[in-house]
Parts: sequence; C-alpha cells; structure tokens
Amino acid sequence: MSATELKIFRLEHSSGAYVELTSMGASWISAVMPDREGKLADVLLGYPTIEGFLSDPNYMGRTIGRFANRIKDASFALDGKEYKLDRNDGQNSNHSGCAGFSHKLFDAEQLADNAVRFSLVSEDGDGGFPGEVHLTVTYTLTDALCLKIDYEATTTEVTPLNLTNHAYFNLDAEGDILSHELMIPTDRMLEADEAFIPSGKVVDVRGGAFDFLHKKPIGRDIDMKNEQFVWNRGYNHCYLFTEERRDEACGLRAELSSRKSGRCLRVYSTLPAMQVYTGGYLDSETEGRFGRRVQPSDGVALEAQFCPDSPNKPQFPSCILRKGERYMHTIIFAFTTL
Repeated sequence: MSATELKIFRLEHSSGAYVELTSMGASWISAVMPDREGKLADVLLGYPTIEGFLSDPNYMGRTIGRFANRIKDASFALDGKEYKLDRNDGQNSNHSGCAGFSHKLFDAEQLADNAVRFSLVSEDGDGGFPGEVHLTVTYTLTDALCLKIDYEATTTEVTPLNLTNHAYFNLDAEGDILSHELMIPTDRMLEADEAFIPSGKVVDVRGGAFDFLHKKPIGRDIDMKNEQFVWNRGYNHCYLFTEERRDEACGLRAELSSRKSGRCLRVYSTLPAMQVYTGGYLDSETEGRFGRRVQPSDGVALEAQFCPDSPNKPQFPSCILRKGERYMHTIIFAFTTL
C-alpha cells in the first residue's frame, strides 16, 4: 500500500483545532488541540509522515475489528460450531490477526465539513469469522470540540463483533504520560493472566493500585512489585461498566488530564468495557512526532469495547450480532481544558 492510494481528511474547528483521518483502517491520525493558553499541538501519538503511519506496528488510531483485543486459543464456538482464527499473539488472536480491519482500505465519503463516513464489506470467513459484515464508521467533530465515532454494522450470519478505536493520547504532546492524571468511574476490572486473557472473574479494585475512582497520576503505582505490572509492563487491563448492553446512552468511561498543559480528555461510550493500555510494549523503527522513536509510556490508549475473550465467556456482556440485527455503538472523545 502506497501513500498515494489513501484518502486523508481534515475536520476543522472554529478555534483552529482539527483532527485528521485516513481511509487506511478508518484511522484517526491527528488531534491538534489547544492547551490552557490556547497553544495548539497534536495530542495523538503518531508519526510526522504518512509513510511512518503505514509501517506502524502499534495500531495507532486504527479501527479495530472484527474483534478488538484477544480471543483465547484463537477459537470460539457459536451455535454449536467451532471457528478457528488467525493466531498472531502466541496461541491467541489479538485484534483479529492479519485479517483485522486496522489494515484494510475503507471506502470514504465526506458527509459535511465536520463529518466523514468510512465503509467496508468484510467477507464471510474473513480471518476465520462467520458472516459477511457491512460496516460504517462515521467521525463527526462537533462545535463542543468532541470527536464522535459512530459504528454501525449488519451481518449475514451470526458472528462476534467488537469494534474500537486504538488512538494513544499524550496531552502534553511531548515526554511520557506517567504524570497524566486518570479517573475511571468503576470499581470493577477483569482478572487476566500473563497472556492477557481474562479468567472470567471480576475483581474489586477499590483501595489498590488499579483503583482510579478518584483521579491520580498514571505513574503513581506503576512500579509496584506486582506480577500484573510485570506481565503488562504497566497497565493493560479491562474495566467493566455495565452487566447488560445499554445502547441508548453514552456513559463516562474515563477522564484524562495534564496539569502541565491544562488539556483534558473525557471518553464516553455506549460500550460496556474499556481497555486501559499505558503503552508498555510500544516500539517502532520509525521516528515519531517527538523527534525520536516511539517508546513505552509515550501514550495511553483508552479503548471502549466489549470484554476480551467474550465469545468464550458467556458471563460477559454479549458481543454476538445476528442476522437481522444492527450493531450500533458510539465512542465520544471530548476535549477541553482545566
């Protein structure tokens, strides 16, 4: 894939802020936002050229599907039939392997000055998943400086579907994110093993290193002698918000802020869980926007989604989409200043 085959769109705000999007992976590639003094800077981890983006191994800003996160043993059973997926993370599947939406070229249509719609048809059997899936991803930049992402999909056969955006944020547009303050309004998190696969148990985080009910610096507890931090090289954990799907309204999933720049980001979604990843495995052969190669803790991903391995965990909120149903979910990234 060459840069000339891509479509790139810029959605501009009256303040001078803007976001950029591209048809490769229906991706969000920049977010130029004001700090408390009104100075603009790009708060998305990324690359100074589109060529760097194309060679990125870290899913930066990409639409992830058919299934975001991991599926144990790269397999699941559905309605009495077993399906085998691409194994790209040891014995497991992560972000749907080589057939993932993150590296597919979407069709693109500018709907208005502030909105772009990307569309894709994923064939039956794509990556091992059943059903032909018709998907649209619509980005809208609102007057309130919110980037709203609407996901809609249908399928010809029953299939798991779990879509998210994999942007990494650095509200200072330099350095690392360990001094950023994070708040997550839930006390429930999924227990997971060293392969990042949930056991099925939901744990209470109150009072421990995984408690973000009150905002605290991301780096405060990250060096604790805890096997979870060793396995994950920091945070790479899924927080749970609702027992059942609630498509009718977006709830607050996280608030990220920086005292240094004064920037603040709130994440809202209809989706029942959120993966918090502080970039412990970030690595790139390509120079990033900070004038050096992308490094661990350069950015934090806040990925609203269904739970990892949910096709194999019937106790988790269901990600199963059936023929005749419509997948409709929203993620909102709201930018402001302190």
